[in-house]
Amino acid sequence: MDSLAELLTALGFRADLPTLRLVLPVGISFYTFQTLSYTLDVYRRQIVATRDLGAFLAYVSFFPQLVAGPIERASALLPQFLQPRVITRSHLEEGVWLVLWGLFKKVVVADNLAPLVEMAFDQPAPSGPLVVLGTVAFGFQIYADFSGYSDLARGLARVLGFELRWNFRLPYGAGNVREFWRRWHISLSTWLRDYLYISLGGNRRGPARTRVNLLLTMVLGGLWHGAAWHFVVWGLWHALGLLGHRIWESARPGRTALAVPEDHGAGWKPAPQSLHQTAAQAMHQAAPQAAYRTSWVAWLLTISFVFYGWLLFRAPSLGHAWVMTKALGDWNSPVWLGSYGVSLVAFTTPLVAMQVWQARRGDLLVALTLPGWAKALLQGALLVGVLLFWEKGATSFIYFQF
Repeated sequence: MDSLAELLTALGFRADLPTLRLVLPVGISFYTFQTLSYTLDVYRRQIVATRDLGAFLAYVSFFPQLVAGPIERASALLPQFLQPRVITRSHLEEGVWLVLWGLFKKVVVADNLAPLVEMAFDQPAPSGPLVVLGTVAFGFQIYADFSGYSDLARGLARVLGFELRWNFRLPYGAGNVREFWRRWHISLSTWLRDYLYISLGGNRRGPARTRVNLLLTMVLGGLWHGAAWHFVVWGLWHALGLLGHRIWESARPGRTALAVPEDHGAGWKPAPQSLHQTAAQAMHQAAPQAAYRTSWVAWLLTISFVFYGWLLFRAPSLGHAWVMTKALGDWNSPVWLGSYGVSLVAFTTPLVAMQVWQARRGDLLVALTLPGWAKALLQGALLVGVLLFWEKGATSFIYFQF
């Protein structure tokens, strides 16, 4: 409504439009996606409509992932409410580990990076080094914040005997932009693919139409995060990155880049006795083992592309994003920037160390392979960290605003 009023005023029309001042329900965007996917799957005859109203309402309002995902499909979650839950010791161990690790990522990593991010992005005239450090800090903040929530949701569901999908699979280890989106916020990227990209025609109408469909999908994905131009430009930035990767891949001998990847999490299967095995399989489903041996050049180009996208995403406006981009040419660093960098390294090192360990072992739950005493020591250290850094009125989850 506000954007429409501004547009009409710019065109010379009198804009006197009342803005709907409604308090939107918590988590509206996430459970809207879930009910939309259910409706479309029934319409496409991919699932049969349920006649159990209680199970349907439980699927829509399942509390662990209600506010910020992961976005579950009816084919995966709905049948779990129709069958008895069996909770084993391994379910409790895995659920408790995910809850502790998710809390650590949120309370210790993300919340302590938040002041650094605000300091960098609130500067009216930042320097180049501050822009770089602030953007890196935000990249780690949003990852620790959002993946921490997803771990909490999955862990809480697990101790109740439910299986939620993995929403993150080491995205900062990706060797290209397409692989990044197969590892980052997987439930959203696959939703956009299945219900928007494919509905627009996907890759079935030739290369030109495929690129248009991809462009529209990513721009609308950016717009979903908020009615602001910097979100639109962020979506466009990633659309151009994906298009560039497709063109590069299609030009290489024996390669085709226009195929839509499979969604390994679409069909529901009974939860195995041990989630540990599922976690290892999830790593290989997201990207083959060869993808973890990507070249340093490809990784560096990809991570630079993704992190500049975070600058566009976090900037308060498109104009400020441009100011920060121009500041990259000014490398006069303030005297206090050294302590800024030390704080950044201190709070990101535990996260990076765990991610490297997970990547090398090809297992998202590698910590559960430790001997009993080592697991207890590690979980105790995480708990101490959470208790030490827990503060009243701490920063809310970033994706609560979406």
